[in-house]
Amino acid sequence: MVAAHEAARELRARGFVIVREVVDSAVVAEARAVLERVYDRLGRPEISRRGMTDLEDHITRSGSGIQISRLLGEAPELAPRLLPAAVREILRTAMGDRLQIEGYIGKISDATCTMLPWHQHIGGPDEKSIAEDYACSPDAIDRVTVLTYLQRVGPEEGELLIRPRALSEPLEPLGELRGRWDREVAPSLPTGSIAIIDERTWHAATPRTTPGLRMYLGTQIVPARRPMAKNADPTMQHLGSALLGDLWVPADASIDGS
Repeated sequence: MVAAHEAARELRARGFVIVREVVDSAVVAEARAVLERVYDRLGRPEISRRGMTDLEDHITRSGSGIQISRLLGEAPELAPRLLPAAVREILRTAMGDRLQIEGYIGKISDATCTMLPWHQHIGGPDEKSIAEDYACSPDAIDRVTVLTYLQRVGPEEGELLIRPRALSEPLEPLGELRGRWDREVAPSLPTGSIAIIDERTWHAATPRTTPGLRMYLGTQIVPARRPMAKNADPTMQHLGSALLGDLWVPADASIDGS
């Protein structure tokens, strides 16, 4: 497994790092079971539909699939096992030892879904209403998205597409948002792998090309020196320490740590 300092250096140099097969297979199976249980409760509706619709509180459906925005409310007992020690150490090395967590989602998609277009997560949960004067640090990691894959990632299961970028590179898109880009990478990932992606890094996903459900988990993490997103999930205040261990600090802790 890649050393934490090497992974943090790669995150700064390329805007992402992959940690392969880091989540225990039993945890993967339990997380998939939770998503299946939610899908059953919803009546197993069509996975995708044009536009955004609410299926339940904090559960939406769009062309890219079904998103459960407060996943750990369904299974809080999973929290201590979702971010393994090796991943937490990469986060510590990249962003410091005082971190906050802004939400935790589950996503279900299938072959009926459209491509998840190229996007960034600048501002995290506030990205759709971010102020024009919001600025990312040119030489520091201010927020990461952590994606956990509950099945293989590849052409049949749906690909993760990433356009590598250094922290100092421009933020503008480098192609059509629903197209393929020059210098994109599409890593082939075994089940239980995690991708850590800087908030400025452009990434996308292709749909499955074979029957079955594609499932993954996602969270956004920020160092305590940066303000939490206004739209962060407040339930994370009860689960942050379970997810991040001794790295977690509550949202009401001041930015300077006093």
